[in-house]
Amino acid sequence: MSDWQEIDAFLMELMPRLAGMARAGFGNPGELHYKSRGQVVTKFDGEIERVAREAIGARWPDHRIQGEESGWNEARGDATWYIDPIDGTMNFVRGIPFFSVSIGVFQSGRMGVGHVFDPMRGEHFHACSGGGAWLGEKRISLSNVREIGRATLSLQSTSGSEFVRGPGVMLELHRRFEKVRKFGSVALEMAYVASGRLDFILAGDRRPQPWWDVAGGWALVEEAGGGVEDLRGGPMTELTNHFVAGHPDLLKQFRAWYGTGDE
Repeated sequence: MSDWQEIDAFLMELMPRLAGMARAGFGNPGELHYKSRGQVVTKFDGEIERVAREAIGARWPDHRIQGEESGWNEARGDATWYIDPIDGTMNFVRGIPFFSVSIGVFQSGRMGVGHVFDPMRGEHFHACSGGGAWLGEKRISLSNVREIGRATLSLQSTSGSEFVRGPGVMLELHRRFEKVRKFGSVALEMAYVASGRLDFILAGDRRPQPWWDVAGGWALVEEAGGGVEDLRGGPMTELTNHFVAGHPDLLKQFRAWYGTGDE
């Protein structure tokens, strides 16, 4: 069994436990705390992350871990785990049943394992390098949509995104894509792209995109046959503010429209 496969098998057992903790808190999140405007955190975020970190650390004490709530551990290994205990916490606290638990593992220059669990639907999306993307025991793939004009876009933008600084680009997005949706859990929306429920995702913020938000979905999209890149076609880095994900044909068309393509 390869390192990737061992990690994948470990998460197959851990993720249902974490998702069960999130599901138990839905509708009764307890006291709320705000890290910043629009950034709410509950006791369940911290508890789920604690359980995940302890389990990972006991198995791989040399692996690095970055969680949304607790930051970095002190390990210095070459594998890095990115944990989002509840991706879509605002939905979680408002009683909107669209959120997820997401974990991705980055090593040797790629996001080789990704798991995204939807606690409310009991759907476990998972991917392992070279093994494809899966929903439970069913293999999943991107939709067959290859033209932006027929594509459904998932749009995740904050007030700091360049897409809301003026009406022009936002208006054009609605004109160019067939439909635009905004659900509130970027990891789960990337899983939806990987499974063909959505066709394309565009996300942006004034600050770099935290990898704990995207790590699980990133591996899913790539193993489903898609790509994840920054707004202008470059690779995702920890300094990337905006990113897109979807089928390579849609990525190419997006770049061409946005003025960075080669067509």
